[in-house]
Amino acid sequence: MTRLSSSDEHLVLTALGSLLRKGGIEPRDEWLSVHTVHSLYTNTNYVIVIGYPPAKTLLWKELDLITDQREAVKPGVGVWVLSEQDANRLCERNLPV
Repeated sequence: MTRLSSSDEHLVLTALGSLLRKGGIEPRDEWLSVHTVHSLYTNTNYVIVIGYPPAKTLLWKELDLITDQREAVKPGVGVWVLSEQDANRLCERNLPV
């Protein structure tokens, strides 16, 4: 897997920050980590989102819904793997207008 553009990461971070603000929390850099990767084997793009408490508390509902994963039931840090379509849906739903 190779890294993709940091602009993709920035869009997802902006959408996640907006989601946190909607929940009444001003986001902090150390609460979120976003990485874009490309699988050469499947020729598929993925976005990895790592949410640390307290950000995970507000993000899990949206990210579990979009990805059909269940990170909410796990204690501590949440890790979501978003397909390109999942990442687009997250941005469409949460990027500021």
